[in-house]
Amino acid sequence: MVPQENLDAVNDVIWEFLKVDRSDPGTWYQAPEGRAGNCEPGLTEYAVCIR
Repeated sequence: MVPQENLDAVNDVIWEFLKVDRSDPGTWYQAPEGRAGNCEPGLTEYAVCIR
């Protein structure tokens, strides 16, 4: 079993990495920041591009 403090720490890091505010649902579903790379034309903004 994983201690609750470890779970809380992982959750905090994930929220920070995603740059969202857990208390503001309006920030939860924003499009990801653009990434430089070799993307095929027509791919959605959520596609993973090869660098």
